[in-house]
Amino acid sequence: MTVFKYLMTSIWRMKWHIFTYALIFFILSAVNQGLDPQERGDFSNTRLDLILVRQEDSKLGDAFQDYLEENHDVELSSKPIEELRERIFIGEIDGIIVLPEDLEEGILKKTSPVQIITINSNSSSLVYSMTNGYFTFVNAVLTAGQTDFEALNQTFSKEAKVTLMQAPKSDKRTEASIWASFYFNFVTYVLIAIFIALFGLLLSNFQETKVLQRQLISSTSLVSINKSKLMACGFVAFFITALFIIGALAFRPSLVTQPIFLKYVLVSLAFATAALSMAFLASVIIGNNRFLYSGLSTVLGLGLSFTSGVFVPLEMLSEPVLHFAKLFPVYYVVKSNQIMDSSLFSYLPTVGILLLFALFYFVLAMAISRVKSGNKLIAF
Repeated sequence: MTVFKYLMTSIWRMKWHIFTYALIFFILSAVNQGLDPQERGDFSNTRLDLILVRQEDSKLGDAFQDYLEENHDVELSSKPIEELRERIFIGEIDGIIVLPEDLEEGILKKTSPVQIITINSNSSSLVYSMTNGYFTFVNAVLTAGQTDFEALNQTFSKEAKVTLMQAPKSDKRTEASIWASFYFNFVTYVLIAIFIALFGLLLSNFQETKVLQRQLISSTSLVSINKSKLMACGFVAFFITALFIIGALAFRPSLVTQPIFLKYVLVSLAFATAALSMAFLASVIIGNNRFLYSGLSTVLGLGLSFTSGVFVPLEMLSEPVLHFAKLFPVYYVVKSNQIMDSSLFSYLPTVGILLLFALFYFVLAMAISRVKSGNKLIAF
């Protein structure tokens, strides 16, 4: 109980720091996620900066050039490829497309004569899919004996019209749910950053050599001391998490009437438990080196957010990155929030996984804490 009172007193002294820190991150989350999906844009309206190298003189090449210039910023060049490649590496252009002399013959023989040069970036997949899609369509036209490439461009450029069979009220409910999934994804970054910086700094006071030695000779067990630490920090962690949950209702009041809102609440609370245990583990590993906590909160928060789908869609991440992301709880929150299903069984496994992460971090922290306490006891 003494440990609990000490931590609560320390946290109370830092109340304005906590509120300011939480408010800054809350404003950032609101700015990043406060837009409607229509205002966010997508890859379909992205204009690429491309270089087109034409080694042929054909009507098909003319048609492809017209298609590119209509949708993207295109520069014609006859310079050596190696010289042009440097402009990709410095980020000046998104890609180079080379049309060979035997373009039509190669398309018919399906020998893939068109050369595409990009770097491993978000735009590279768009360059490949756009070019391959166009010439796949060309192959079908040439095979049928057609050579009207102007009509081909008109056909290929047509956009599909999709009609959603949904009432206006349902559209608003769906939009609010989708917005909430982005919002609560971003909250995971906020909680990790705040918890490690705040609770790590508070718990570092218990990593002093004299404090560790007194814990071992105290009548209170190490498990009880650590439980008291988590109780005090958990009380504040719940308050901070509730602040962000209420913040979501401030932007989308209609969420409170939707069954899926309960999913976001329970998953967020379970994640807060895991993030708190992660901060506790960080305090045990780092010790009383207070300068490392702010850096770790930034690096870990941003790193896990980028690799787990908070800032970059999971569909755009490579398999090795996804395998790495599965080692941390953020991935499971993002994965769960992608599913617009409000049934309990759809997200109960996610809550269970997050609580297992919390238990794992706590047990690991307890083991490391006991080892470090023993080392401090004999290192006079």
